[in-house]
Amino acid sequence: MSERADYQAILLATCPPGARRDVYLLMAQPGEERRSHPHPAGSVEHIIITQGKALVGTLDNAHQLEAGDYICYPADEEHLFKALEADTMAVMVSEQN
Repeated sequence: MSERADYQAILLATCPPGARRDVYLLMAQPGEERRSHPHPAGSVEHIIITQGKALVGTLDNAHQLEAGDYICYPADEEHLFKALEADTMAVMVSEQN
């Protein structure tokens, strides 16, 4: 029975009223970093690395993440994603208020 499955769900972030969330699958290779211009005020991005390693976050506060790592950062300032291993993959949730 599925009720007895070894399964756990952990809420990472709730969506505030009136917010919009878009979900993306990111696939990247080492090389140039992907810089993104600031999104509208109050925007945030959530990233979970599913494979590989990447440098992720705002320009002045980027972190090296590995598979299984999660980060949330303000996307209303310039931010980056840089693959540090071949075939790096991540799930990104972009939230705009």
